Amino acid sequence: CTCVVASAAQPRTTYAQEPFFRAAALVAARGSFELHLNGQVRGAYLTSVTRESGNFRVKSTFALAGMDMREEHDVLLNAALRPLAHGVKQTAQGVSYVTDVKVSQDRASGTAQNPGPAGIATSNIDIAIPDRTIDDEAVPVLLATLELADG
Repeated sequence: CTCVVASAAQPRTTYAQEPFFRAAALVAARGSFELHLNGQVRGAYLTSVTRESGNFRVKSTFALAGMDMREEHDVLLNAALRPLAHGVKQTAQGVSYVTDVKVSQDRASGTAQNPGPAGIATSNIDIAIPDRTIDDEAVPVLLATLELADG
């Protein structure tokens, strides 16, 4: 399968063997952890999975305290775990930028913003989404759906 980073609008990782994620094993859940540096809390990561009208919504938030950095992902997957939408809101040092991508008829389209030397650059996205594509932001919650065995 191919993992796609919506904000880059290009495939990032191709696996040699296809993982078998099982949609039936994906359940509503929420998890979090703190990031520590030298014994002090410096940030947090939160993730959740919910069901919405037969689809799955995966949300994650990563924040670094004292650095004014925050990244929020909102991924919508259909019942077969195919991506339907990927939204990103990012803030770094007081500058905000967003990515909004929708998938329809095996094509991802929308816009992505990224910071650069000349300020925020907005890119249009219009790419084919190959069959068996998995949104990379959903992979951490999908790992729990794999049938793992010794050997």
